[in-house]
Amino acid sequence: MKKHSPESRIKTAGILASLMALLSLIVALLPAESLAQESEGVKDEGTVITSNRFRLDLSKKEGVFAGGVRVVDPDFELTAEELIAYFDENNQVERLVARGKVEIQQGAERSATCREAEYSVSEKSLKLNGDPVVTQDGNEITGTVIKIYPDGDRMEVDGRSKVEFFLD
Repeated sequence: MKKHSPESRIKTAGILASLMALLSLIVALLPAESLAQESEGVKDEGTVITSNRFRLDLSKKEGVFAGGVRVVDPDFELTAEELIAYFDENNQVERLVARGKVEIQQGAERSATCREAEYSVSEKSLKLNGDPVVTQDGNEITGTVIKIYPDGDRMEVDGRSKVEFFLD
């Protein structure tokens, strides 16, 4: 029996496109230099997902990356204990859920942490649950739930919300 590497490397166009959507937090937080690089024709290196295990079960309409999940994209990095892709009847990703010590990092100045992050493809929204914190340039937003709508350039913070910001 052939032994598989403990690390799964998956590059699948449909899943990667949806993962880009999940992490569209980058749209809300995208640094101007990234936009400039794209317009100057800098090649996109693609997205790589690594994990200790990967299971795809289309009968259950889900794909599960488990154990030491790391998503590396030219614009951001995400780490979590688990990342689940849920598919619709056409096997297109309808939502993505990252669970367990979720950390999203974009450059040195932008980050988000929570216990669970869920991206809804239909709503084009990213919902951060479980002690979510969004930080940018030393400013910090916390709440019970933080919901980000990158396409609408808006955010909702529910329950015990707190905003700390510093003026230059």
